[in-house]
Amino acid sequence: MMLDGIMTDNVVTADAASFLSIANKSRNEIESVKFEPPKIGGKGFGYFRVRMKTRHYEAQ
Repeated sequence: MMLDGIMTDNVVTADAASFLSIANKSRNEIESVKFEPPKIGGKGFGYFRVRMKTRHYEAQ
């Protein structure tokens, strides 16, 4: 089975669980992190915008 991959931007949007996973696996690749708080009346608890030092591939 062959998957197609695309080159993504170096910014990843992640919820808390995904952010912890990224931080544990790729701590040296993180350039900066910004927390985006939730909107009043909206769903969710906010998210993290993680800027990586390099671009990466994602499978489609």
